[in-house]
Amino acid sequence: MAQPKLQNYLNLSPKTKTYSYRRRIPAKYKIHFLKSDGKLRGNEWNESLKTKSMSIALKKGSEVNTRFECNIQLAKQIMAVSNEGDVRTRSQKTKQVAENFRLLGIHPDQAPTILESEEAANKFLSKVTEAINDLRNYQEEVGLEVTGEFEDEIYTTNDIYKEMQTRIDFLKGDRTAIKHSMKVCWEAAVDEYLQSKARLAGFPLDFKNQKPTKRVYIIANSFSKMLGRGSVARGNALISVKAS
Repeated sequence: MAQPKLQNYLNLSPKTKTYSYRRRIPAKYKIHFLKSDGKLRGNEWNESLKTKSMSIALKKGSEVNTRFECNIQLAKQIMAVSNEGDVRTRSQKTKQVAENFRLLGIHPDQAPTILESEEAANKFLSKVTEAINDLRNYQEEVGLEVTGEFEDEIYTTNDIYKEMQTRIDFLKGDRTAIKHSMKVCWEAAVDEYLQSKARLAGFPLDFKNQKPTKRVYIIANSFSKMLGRGSVARGNALISVKAS
């Protein structure tokens, strides 16, 4: 089904003549749509674009719409891991979550290399940070159970809290919690090699910017590109192996 045009989500106030972005939130995802203050958005995403210009409203509305779509994808993957009666194995769930992160463009494997522009790195970091904040909000809303009253309140974490923490750690680059159920690939091997070198060097802050590290990435990507006939991603997929 084709997505409605962005104009359908723009609303012009008859009183102030300014545009706002308004889009209905599917009922089953409402609990996952939070404002910056942590409160639920309710039945729709209603955000003022603070402009009377249609062209500017389209630009700003497009940015808000991207955030809306990311929220939908995030809600889907959260529900996928927390659904009662879900008979999928942990490995299958992990794979689905990783695929959803990839669709959002925030999978750690999609992070810009040290040879790419600072703008690309900042854009990726911004998207990852926003996703992590959304996960943390949901984690605190649903993953914490409170018993007792006032000064005697006790907070305990449940399985959803732990699931969300695993995904937060993964987005931050810590794969140790779930990599056992994923394929061991060339990218992971290179990453593990560099991590071991960084540990031996005492984790210097400029480790990734040192010439030996850059050389490792260049050689690894060149090898993947050769195997993938010009495509690094295809080459990485070809040399993926089953985890032992």
